[in-house]
Amino acid sequence: MRLSNVDLNLLVTFDALHRECSVARAARRVGLSPSAMSHSLARLRELFDDPLFVRSGVRMTPTARAESIAQDVRAALDHVETALEKPSDFRPEQSHQTFRVGASNDVQIALLPILLSTLRERAPDVQVEISDARTGEQTQHELSAGSIDLAIGYLGRATGAVRLQKLLDTRIVSLASVAHPRVRGSLNLDQYLEESHVAIRSAAPLGLNPSPDGLLKREGLRRRIAARVDNPEVALLIVARSDLLCSASELMVQGLARLDEIQVLDHPLPMPGQAISGAWHTRTHADPMHQWFRKLVFRIAERWSGGPGSHHLLPRVAIPR
Repeated sequence: MRLSNVDLNLLVTFDALHRECSVARAARRVGLSPSAMSHSLARLRELFDDPLFVRSGVRMTPTARAESIAQDVRAALDHVETALEKPSDFRPEQSHQTFRVGASNDVQIALLPILLSTLRERAPDVQVEISDARTGEQTQHELSAGSIDLAIGYLGRATGAVRLQKLLDTRIVSLASVAHPRVRGSLNLDQYLEESHVAIRSAAPLGLNPSPDGLLKREGLRRRIAARVDNPEVALLIVARSDLLCSASELMVQGLARLDEIQVLDHPLPMPGQAISGAWHTRTHADPMHQWFRKLVFRIAERWSGGPGSHHLLPRVAIPR
């Protein structure tokens, strides 16, 4: 297939159909009539020798062929849009931009309140949409598809057009109530295995490698889990008011309340430090608006890298202008 023989506008209609899964909505998205969109779909089917989208109830469901090319088409259109845009100065105090951030649970708890507070002071009309971070592979797909602008968490390695920057290290600690009848200031492995635990379910898929349960499994051991919860605040409340233990990242613990009711203990397992990184797509790398936002987020993260105990009361963070 020669590129000179292809109407590149068809890629725009393909992307709209893939995003909307509806001929009518895709037509509105690109400013075409439904009949013109249907005609473009027919040409796309001929070009790729595949149905691409088939009706399933009220939706147009992408075929396997459509799914296999959707990310490449989106990336190509993003590069074209970037090439056509004229560079301009970004004025945060005048911006109404919405930034989409995927963040791990502990990052949301520890860093985002500071970020949002600072934005309200210096960029009051900027909005942030926050979603839970996925696995490294899913996060890279979301960055490539443009679903999120920035990811922060346990992201592993970057591939393709995704850029990665390490921000800080955190560690896994054990938590126990200050009133725990058997745990006082330290915790050995035998105690850890004898006690019951509350597990934070939402922390499991975030890329912790190895996890406490993974290390125990290697040794043919397992901890006794009495409860699993999604909300870290609920986990800490349970720990504070019971004799259950909990394993969590120190970053998360420092960002939560109730520290006067909880012992933060060295984990009895040989848990390595966990790297938290920021990731973004190459297409936003040189954009002044995204550069400003990343610099702000990364500067806040740097304030958490001074070591345990230095993060409970953070000084105001200066926003890059």
